[in-house]
Amino acid sequence: MQDELQAILENPCVLTILNNMTEYVYIVDEQGCLQFINPAVEAFENLTNSEVKGKHIKELYTQGESPTLKALYEQKTIPEHENIYMLDGKQYHQLAKSFPLFAGDKLLGVCTVQRDMTLVSQVLSDNTTLQKNQQKNPKAKKKTFDSLIGEHPAFQRSIELARSSAVNDVPILLSGFTGSGKEVFAQAIHNSSPRKNKPFLAINCAAVPDGLLEGILFGTTKGTFTGALDKIGLFEQAEGGTLFLDEINSMSLESQAKLLRVLEEKEIRRLGGGCDIKVDVRIISSINTMPQIALQKNQLREDLFYRLSVTTIVIPPIKDRPQDIDLLTNHFIQKFNRTYKKKLRNLSPEVHEFFISYPWPGNVRQLKHVIESAISSIPPDRTEIRMHDMPHYLFDATTTYVGTLQGISVPSLAASASPASPAPAAAPASPVTAGVSQPDISQPEDLQPETLYTIIEEKEKQKILDALLQTGGNISKAARQLGISRQKLSYHMKKHGIHR
Repeated sequence: MQDELQAILENPCVLTILNNMTEYVYIVDEQGCLQFINPAVEAFENLTNSEVKGKHIKELYTQGESPTLKALYEQKTIPEHENIYMLDGKQYHQLAKSFPLFAGDKLLGVCTVQRDMTLVSQVLSDNTTLQKNQQKNPKAKKKTFDSLIGEHPAFQRSIELARSSAVNDVPILLSGFTGSGKEVFAQAIHNSSPRKNKPFLAINCAAVPDGLLEGILFGTTKGTFTGALDKIGLFEQAEGGTLFLDEINSMSLESQAKLLRVLEEKEIRRLGGGCDIKVDVRIISSINTMPQIALQKNQLREDLFYRLSVTTIVIPPIKDRPQDIDLLTNHFIQKFNRTYKKKLRNLSPEVHEFFISYPWPGNVRQLKHVIESAISSIPPDRTEIRMHDMPHYLFDATTTYVGTLQGISVPSLAASASPASPAPAAAPASPVTAGVSQPDISQPEDLQPETLYTIIEEKEKQKILDALLQTGGNISKAARQLGISRQKLSYHMKKHGIHR
């Protein structure tokens, strides 16, 4: 069997794949003796293939249980899990997955693939420490329900439901798209609850590989993995307080099952531990879609959903509450005026119209970024945010801007700049539109927002002229045809200098 394994490892295609992988690859035969390590391992451990070939894996790696040998003895895949190495006095965190290699029914050996997660683990640890230190800082401003800005009835109902649920100490599920303010809601609930003087810890489940997540949540026991240490997880660190699990629908169903047990038993068991530990933690979780969709797509276990959603709060996106955009805009202008020592007071009419009509896929977070980006680059003596202050990505090749009038749009620049794209047919002249120059939409690659905005303005003006022509100059009928109010159409006619 060793000859068969060797023949596979000497295959040029197989070698090319293994030698070009950035992950660490270890292959042992059916006796547990190393037959191959790839260049990534050689560089990481300062070893060569010739030095390790034929040596039993225990000769080189003697700490704790070996997932490679476990996969060999049990002849089954060991799912990806955290593996901790001590090498030259430094601790490395890796995700390891071991799986047996078969030729028909014959076991040839085991392949273990490891990904380095040292930096990720350090960032997560630093983030938890930062959260704790922030809560201990008496000068730190805590998020409350006053931090939630919006007067839209649906948004106000969400706040009232969150406020009334805060004191009940039940699990709460927040449903809202990315950037809609789920963590602000979670912090406000915690800070209005009887647990407000205890820790509030948050983790984004989508940002953590599943193999690391369980150890982070539940902790580890010394000896669980190679080099593992006793480490308490977030449940124990949040004792008496609140744990916010953001985007829980990204967690694997297997991990969700373990979380369900914690919610039902109110106790956790560290990975590799032999005893259960009682925990008193309130869970606030969130999903970045509607619950029905998460359930239909099998992203969320139904039994876990019922446990997490004793109270469900849906946070509407800002595209569904346009009247709140002015409130949020004024709030962020004041905030970043202080940060950048500026004196901005308002948006230009064009920017205001753009803000109201733009779909804001990134929600409140994106609006905040756009305003900060604009204010940080505006001269100190300016008091108005203008169209050319907008970040360029709002108008980049992948974005189609939806104008302030229904049906007015500019094709993506990628399509219009492509040599393969056919040129649009010229619109026939009419008595009203004769003499009005048609915009050239074959923009150069270095198109600036000001240029794009001019194109948008021209298309908007042309759309109005066409509607007025078709309705015999009747503003009310033209407004209905365009899908806007008569007042808004009058505003746009005045802006473009159009007279009946």
